[in-house]
Amino acid sequence: DTQATEIAQGENELDFWLKGHMTGETRKREEEDKEEFDEGAAVKTLEKRMTTLEKQMNDMLTKIKDGFETISGIVEDAKEKGAEILLGGSKIDGKGFFYEPTILTNVKPNMRIANEETFGPVAPITIVENESEAIKLANESEFGLGASIWTKDLAKADKMSRRIESGIVSVNNVVISDPRIPFGGIKHSGFGRELSRYRSE
Repeated sequence: DTQATEIAQGENELDFWLKGHMTGETRKREEEDKEEFDEGAAVKTLEKRMTTLEKQMNDMLTKIKDGFETISGIVEDAKEKGAEILLGGSKIDGKGFFYEPTILTNVKPNMRIANEETFGPVAPITIVENESEAIKLANESEFGLGASIWTKDLAKADKMSRRIESGIVSVNNVVISDPRIPFGGIKHSGFGRELSRYRSE
């Protein structure tokens, strides 16, 4: 229930920062915001892709063969199972192993992208009916490093953050670390904590 363009900007930074080599969860959006969010995500990604390619091509692209094959396989699996390519979705022509910044919509739980860490410039979007379904899908993941909640209702954010199984939850921001706050994952995203006075020794 926050501005779709604000979410798109934040998620763009998370999905494509460090060439996509950041762990992240599939985006869950409520149905009424679907079209606005999809359009905003596409515009922000396209803007970032164009300016970045002009300044420093490697900023959002992966060029390691194994990583490229993994990313390509995950996207193809999603396409075969019904996902739609909103942007990107293929190798960039030329030498090397460069993959386009990609947005997938209509992502379902049976797809690899919903269950594996992609470590590439791919943003999956799942549309849900309500916040309870979003939390349920998020908690079904075997990973739990960080989560992001975007809402104008801070009381709702507080309530949802307590239900999400994640090492850290950010509100209206991408998942970031801070030296003052212990940082670390749960489930298959690691154990222990780093940073702050409460870090694991």
